[in-house]
Amino acid sequence: MVHVAFAPLDDWHTGDGRWTDGAPPLWVTLSVPDAWRQEVSSRMTTTVGRSVDRLDARHGWQRAGGDVWINVVGIAEGSIGLDGTASTAHDVVSYMTEEFRAGDAGEADLPDGLVIDPMCGMKVRLGAHAITLEHEGTTLGFCAKACSAAYARQEGIPLPA
Repeated sequence: MVHVAFAPLDDWHTGDGRWTDGAPPLWVTLSVPDAWRQEVSSRMTTTVGRSVDRLDARHGWQRAGGDVWINVVGIAEGSIGLDGTASTAHDVVSYMTEEFRAGDAGEADLPDGLVIDPMCGMKVRLGAHAITLEHEGTTLGFCAKACSAAYARQEGIPLPA
């Protein structure tokens, strides 16, 4: 649930006056629940960087470096406004995954070692670094700690330390 929009900077100014030459400097701010910030920062920064690369390629822009700033800002629990209501990271995950969880996910025909995240439907490869929970004798895999925590909360399962 990420939307990145680039708008033309018609009146961008620097210390040298109005910006008129080549790729405009970019300052991107991504707001996420603070509980997710550490886990998603590297991945989101890379994703936005790739989007900037595609934007530059479409315009034929070259960047010397130092003119793209990507900031991932953590929003405190209860300070996220979701549909006009103060919400938490769990509320955001529940909202983002509601459509998947309401549908009939069915049993996917997956190769060994690959499972479906029961919260969001993403494919997860089980392994040493996978985020997993044991529930009713089954190993469940999750795409992120946020999905794992939301599932555990929903099912009343204690999270491992």
